[in-house]
Amino acid sequence: MWLDSKLSWKEHIDKIVNKCKRVLNIMKCMAGQEWGADRRALKTVYIAMIRSVLDYGSMAYGLAAKCHLVKLDRIQAQALRICCGAYITTPIASLQVEANEMPLDIRRQQLMAVYWSNLKSQDAVHPTKKVIESCWEQGLMRYKSFGSTVTGLISEMGLYEYKCFARVIHPHIPLWIIPCPKVDLTLLEMREKDGDKAMEVIRAREYINIKYGNNTLIFTDASRSGGRVGVAVYVPKIQMKKKVRITDQLAVYTGEMMAILLAVQMIKEIEIREAVICSDSSSALVSISNHQSKTRPDLVTGIL
Repeated sequence: MWLDSKLSWKEHIDKIVNKCKRVLNIMKCMAGQEWGADRRALKTVYIAMIRSVLDYGSMAYGLAAKCHLVKLDRIQAQALRICCGAYITTPIASLQVEANEMPLDIRRQQLMAVYWSNLKSQDAVHPTKKVIESCWEQGLMRYKSFGSTVTGLISEMGLYEYKCFARVIHPHIPLWIIPCPKVDLTLLEMREKDGDKAMEVIRAREYINIKYGNNTLIFTDASRSGGRVGVAVYVPKIQMKKKVRITDQLAVYTGEMMAILLAVQMIKEIEIREAVICSDSSSALVSISNHQSKTRPDLVTGIL
């Protein structure tokens, strides 16, 4: 990013404009009324080579003067006009609706909110987290900083009501001394080789009875319907069932992980010595096997 002495972002925005203009020339060569790339391909080029450039660092340079930011709006309008094959007189709002693209100022607000939530999930020692903390500079009305701007934006969106789980989990017990659970993906490999569903069920039962017949089987599952998410655990040997309703709008992957965590807690409470947790979520099992998850590291750590 290019920083000038007054931090007006003029030089940086001019660099962005010149870079995007070269891509616009390429898009013009690709477009044609009866030949060339279609709208979908042109929009892919716009997203990959123009919008990505406009997004980079937008939470910082998005606080520049409007006379500089309007240059970027013109770039977007020209790109969407090429994608849609529209006339020069077509209103920009119509182009954005037709191409399903939000205005750049609203997109910058979205990226600022995402960056804010990312900082909220970091540790207190994170060097950039201080920019969203209260300071004397926010009391000056003329001072336009990311911290003061995003604070008003988040308050307007009502995001203060939600909690951000920690991105980096620090467990009480070091992970390198925790016994590694055995994750058996044999049934998944058998399913990929054989497409017959009836035979899959038979072979799965035979495999479980032969290898884990003496163990207590615990079945877990999660389901989502209309945004409502629930998890369940079933132990056939002792006829024990447990159903829990969790937070709405969560992903099924999160529900599967929480169901496995619920099963582990049940094993601890009932004091089952030899247990096998059976889950139909390959992504959850792979995450536990690898000891990592990009979306819910807290649940992986809890299960371990």
